[in-house]
Amino acid sequence: MVDFNDSNTGQKELRGSGSNFLDRHSWLPIVFLVLLPFVVHAPLWLLGRSTDPIWFYSGATTNGASSVWQAPFIDPNLGFNSEALGRLAAWDWLHHIVPWWNPYTGIGMPLAGELQPEAFFLPFNLLLLLPEGVLWQQICMQIMAALATYALLRELKISRLAATMSGGLFALNGVFAWSPGPAAVYCTAPFLPMLLWGIERARKPRQGPAGILIIGVAIAWSILAGFPEPAYINGLLAVVWFLYRSVSDRENRWPLVRRAITGWVLGVLIAAPLLIAFADYVKQSDSFAVHNFGLDSLPWAALPILIVPYVFGFADLATQSPVLAVIWGNAGGYFGILVIVMALVGLFTKSTPRGLRYILLAWILLSLAKTFGVQPAMGLFNLVPLIGKANFGRYMPQSCVLALVVLASYGLDQFKLAAPRLRYPFIVSVFILAVSVVLAWPLLSYVDRPDASASGTVLFLAVSLAWSLAGCAVASVAWKRLQGTSRKSVLACLLLVDAAVMFMVPMLASVPAGEIDTSAIQFLRDHQGLSRFYTLGPIQPNYSAYFQIAGIDHNVLPVPRLWSNYVDRSLLPGYKAMDFGITFWPADLDEGAGKQALSKLRSNYLDLGVRYVITDHDTESPATDLNKVYSDNLMDIWEFPNSASYFQIIAGGPCVFSTLQREHLIAECSSPATLVRRELYMPGWHVAINRKPWGVTQDELFESVSLPQGHDEIQFSFSPPYVEFGWIGCCMGIAGLLWQFILIARGRRIQQS
Repeated sequence: MVDFNDSNTGQKELRGSGSNFLDRHSWLPIVFLVLLPFVVHAPLWLLGRSTDPIWFYSGATTNGASSVWQAPFIDPNLGFNSEALGRLAAWDWLHHIVPWWNPYTGIGMPLAGELQPEAFFLPFNLLLLLPEGVLWQQICMQIMAALATYALLRELKISRLAATMSGGLFALNGVFAWSPGPAAVYCTAPFLPMLLWGIERARKPRQGPAGILIIGVAIAWSILAGFPEPAYINGLLAVVWFLYRSVSDRENRWPLVRRAITGWVLGVLIAAPLLIAFADYVKQSDSFAVHNFGLDSLPWAALPILIVPYVFGFADLATQSPVLAVIWGNAGGYFGILVIVMALVGLFTKSTPRGLRYILLAWILLSLAKTFGVQPAMGLFNLVPLIGKANFGRYMPQSCVLALVVLASYGLDQFKLAAPRLRYPFIVSVFILAVSVVLAWPLLSYVDRPDASASGTVLFLAVSLAWSLAGCAVASVAWKRLQGTSRKSVLACLLLVDAAVMFMVPMLASVPAGEIDTSAIQFLRDHQGLSRFYTLGPIQPNYSAYFQIAGIDHNVLPVPRLWSNYVDRSLLPGYKAMDFGITFWPADLDEGAGKQALSKLRSNYLDLGVRYVITDHDTESPATDLNKVYSDNLMDIWEFPNSASYFQIIAGGPCVFSTLQREHLIAECSSPATLVRRELYMPGWHVAINRKPWGVTQDELFESVSLPQGHDEIQFSFSPPYVEFGWIGCCMGIAGLLWQFILIARGRRIQQS
């Protein structure tokens, strides 16, 4: 099915292209692209450093040393969602549990339906169970991104050298380097070139089943990766590419349309259970109503980081300037000046297919116009369904980077026999670089930084500019002085070295691996039972799920409406004003706000079953009647003496409980009774008593069940409403893709006979 060595076009590449050696050793590009992510991460292993989010965001570790910057990635949700919740989902699968529900965050909430934990992103989410699991998952995605890009470009008849360069460039792109969100953001990246590769295959005679299979797999994994915004934006570029091919290739138009639609339908069917879970969760939250970014745009001061990535330093320096805070809060990756130079070569040369050249250029320019609020591009983009809900500027870079590297691959192939003209690519690149320097000048008033800070950041500008100019200088020398294979190879290596260095810069924020406070975690596991804890500092939100100890703090999106309204009303008044209720963690608020709310609203916390309160070490008691039951150098644990029970009879009975578990108990009731289970009520909860379906009702926040008299074995389970139809669709989608395998195998047998 998949042949990286031959594009199945039946055409030989031009000799003298600089790829003769790779033509004779066609396996080398594959080996190189597989090893490249390991090479760029090698400094971490050689120096004994780590970028695992647990050292930066769990609040349950002691690190050996501080880093140059606060963290090696932009968005802490790489820890709160990907690592903490993703690990729980992976653990569930390993124990034969479909990860629909997370009982360890808030008072329980959906897990798979949140999407960001990549709960259905099998088998890749299982890597999160490994030490440094986030890193291993990133390496896996980089390898897939590199190979998919290489396969796409070989299908476009690009030389092996140029395809290898572009595969490496896309594997080292700024989205992977900066992680501007949970891992689900960059996990969508490999499936854009894979989807385009499938479209190219689908337009070829006798390649229909392979095209359908690749498109279906790409669509399914794009959705299952768990972040709809970049997947949707990438899909828009794929639609544009598909329309271009449908119009330009009249002979194969209708086979392409039929195959592309078939692959799309099969991919969506495979993801149907997750889509149903997500739709139901959004319906039970306010997230869709508040997630409106259509009219938002970035200031033009953000343009330099797309061209010269570290011209402002790194994200944690944003606190020095409101403008930089906006820029880094919405940054999604970078392009790099050398990629732009080579892409311009591909743009200005006539051998690049005219239609492809125009649509890629249009996509890049329109995406930038939308990002920076240029009309009418912004208004036109907002007419596309759901784009008004997306943070477009943050999640468009991976599609623009792919467009650039495709053009760059055509550009490099222009050096087959003679160098293309140097003038136009370098004039445009120098102009772009000059504009970036002007916009990034530290002393400009609109950046609004303290004078001392502004003068210090001149160093970042100087180093970034010097690196960019040095790269352009080396490229121009190789362009003019070298010939043939040497020139083409040097330029390819130069772009890859530049991309690798830019990718490794955030690793300066790595730290020596510390130690997890296992004694505190074990204390909670041994004593907490079915009760919950509330943290005012250590064990940050969602890491309760990582350690599988229930805590009521959360950092999720969507947020169940029932729960967020209760928190805002009864636990921490006003918290929704901070970030629409995404984060419930008093350590993010003004000092003392969490303690004051706990002291004032103590009874509400007790009613949730909160037994323990966690504070930083040597902190005074956050409320009356709390007893310190554990202390170490990192945290103190305080106990409430009278928190509510997880299971409680509120009418009738009495009942005696045994074999208590969160989703299972045995009750011996002397008369009919009403049982309350202190887990968040949502449609989708099911109860079986003595293995017979039973009704479950809502009791404010919680679930309520009417128990009959006698011995009752009670089993709770959660699955989204109507998900059974999703499973039927999933089976149909998988069957459809398996049928394509059969057709491919049958076609090969016919060819060989």
